[in-house]
Amino acid sequence: MNSHYTNGQDNIRAWLIAALLMLAGAAAGTRVGPALQWLQTVVIQGENTAETELRGERVHRIAGLTGGQAQVSSRGVADTLLQAAVGEIRRIEEETARNEEQKRREAMAADWRLLLVNKEHPLPEDYEVRVTYTELGYQIDERCVDELEQMLQDCRKAGHDPKICSAYRDRQYQINLFNNSIWNYQSRGYSYEEARALTAEEVAVPGTSEHELGLAVDLVSYANQRLNEEQENTGAQKWLMENSWKYGWILRYPTAKKDITGIIYEPWHYRYVGREYAREIYEKGLCLEEFLAQ
Repeated sequence: MNSHYTNGQDNIRAWLIAALLMLAGAAAGTRVGPALQWLQTVVIQGENTAETELRGERVHRIAGLTGGQAQVSSRGVADTLLQAAVGEIRRIEEETARNEEQKRREAMAADWRLLLVNKEHPLPEDYEVRVTYTELGYQIDERCVDELEQMLQDCRKAGHDPKICSAYRDRQYQINLFNNSIWNYQSRGYSYEEARALTAEEVAVPGTSEHELGLAVDLVSYANQRLNEEQENTGAQKWLMENSWKYGWILRYPTAKKDITGIIYEPWHYRYVGREYAREIYEKGLCLEEFLAQ
């Protein structure tokens, strides 16, 4: 929650309790100056004001409601008002939290970095990508090329050998890649239906590939350019898995997430989501689908 909303909420909280205390003080025939001073000092500054601190002898002592003149009935009125204040504070806090969460979700839904593309969420028909060239003649969305190149440079400075082996793909390229995989399985004796099902676990169906989005890149080690699980054992890949989030990139298809992503473990496929989101995804051990659903 940002400071603007926090300060606004604290002020509402402080003056709400102050008003109720004045009513309680009026009912008890006592002064409420000490209570107002305490509220401004403690509540507005953001110190914890648990419900127990808003009830009983401590509050009555601070508010001057137990100075020996107040009657039990007046203290009962004060307790009732204070309990009402607690309930109102909770309502305000819950409403503020709901509003903040709604705003967060709306911002995420509108953020191009978090556009979800998978089997259930194909690339929008009107989606346009502006690509630029990067290493080895590959293309990538121009909005994330700087972070990609900086990440690769830093990986090399650390003594590793990362290499781009795939980046942006247009629709026809993805169609050809998908069909070639089907033909490869068929040549090994699988039926078309079997070959297509196996291909769909390894290669995104055209229209559902992040490579068409322009925000995905496949990275391997020069020493081992095979796209299999052995890739995770290379020095380059170990460094990337540990550090890619610092540059806004995440390992898109982590191990043990196949049932959620619909794609096999790919220790070479990275997706740009921006540094803010990448950090949270990495620290929580989520895949993109889980992050967007939380």
